[in-house]
Amino acid sequence: STGKKTVNKYVGVDPNVVPIANILEASQRAGKLTGLAVTVEWTNATPATFAAHDINRSNTAILAEQMLNQDIDVVLGLSTNTYYTLPYHEDEALEGNGYSVIKTKAELGEVKKGDRLWSKFVSGSFSTDTANKATSPTLLDMTKASITALADADEDGFFLMVEGSRVDSGGHNNNAFMQVGEFLAFDAACEYAIEFAKGRDDTIVIIAP
Repeated sequence: STGKKTVNKYVGVDPNVVPIANILEASQRAGKLTGLAVTVEWTNATPATFAAHDINRSNTAILAEQMLNQDIDVVLGLSTNTYYTLPYHEDEALEGNGYSVIKTKAELGEVKKGDRLWSKFVSGSFSTDTANKATSPTLLDMTKASITALADADEDGFFLMVEGSRVDSGGHNNNAFMQVGEFLAFDAACEYAIEFAKGRDDTIVIIAP
C-alpha cells in the first residue's frame, strides 16, 4: 500500500516506525473518493495497511480508531468488537460521519451513487464461496456495491481496494477446497471490475495474486 518494504506485522510504518503515506491517503489528497472491501474484519492486516499506521497489526483498537477517522467513503467487511475499547461507540461515530450502515446482502443491492457505506456484517456472515448461502454477501456483491457508490460520484475519480481475504485462510488450514473456491470468488470480483473499466478511458485495474 505504501510501495516501501518494512518489518513483518508493521502497519503503514517503515522499519524505524516512521509513518509512511499509503495509496489511499494519496488518493484522498488528490481529491478522489476511496473504498475498501474485504471478507474479514475491516481492521485485519490488509485493509488496515491501506488506512492506518501502527507498529503491530494486532493493535486493532488503535487501527479501528484511525480507520474510523480516516474519512474513507466505503468500508465493507466483517464487524469487529475492538471499537468498544474506543472512547466512543462505533454506531455514533458512523452516524456522525454520514455513513449508511450495511448489515445484509439485500442492503448491498440498494446502494446508490454517492452513498457513504460502512458494513457491520457479523462474524459468520460470509460462508465460503463453495458453500455460499443465499443470504451471504459475496466479494462480488461488495465489489458491485462499492463501485456503484464511488463511480461518477465525484469527477476526480476513486480508489478502491478489494481483497479476496480468505484465499490464504484455505492455505493456512491446508484446505485446498476452500482455497480454490475463495480464489474463484475473487476472480468473479476481478471480472466485474475489468468489465467496468472496459467501458471507461480513465480506469486502471491492478490485480495482485
